[in-house]
Amino acid sequence: VVDLFNKVFSHMICGDDVTNGKPHPEIFLKALDLFPDTQDAKDPGKVLVFEDSPNGITAALAGGFRAIHVPDADQSEPSTPADQTLKSLEEFRPEEWGLPPFK
Repeated sequence: VVDLFNKVFSHMICGDDVTNGKPHPEIFLKALDLFPDTQDAKDPGKVLVFEDSPNGITAALAGGFRAIHVPDADQSEPSTPADQTLKSLEEFRPEEWGLPPFK
């Protein structure tokens, strides 16, 4: 699985890489720090976080990120509602977030 992620993503942060677990936002803030310093690159409000767990949604929102919840069927709702909730990643429409549509 790690090999697949390394082919798709430029960097990866895991729970072992942070001191504070979710719902603390440290994991998302640390990932944001790995992006190059460009205009808006360090603004969490310009980043979408896709999360399946309620603690992950709470962490993303606490860090100032925009959060999309894609819960497992048996998961509870986060204590703070996500910016959007989807039943599946297939429902994601990037143009609703000011991003180019899928081709």
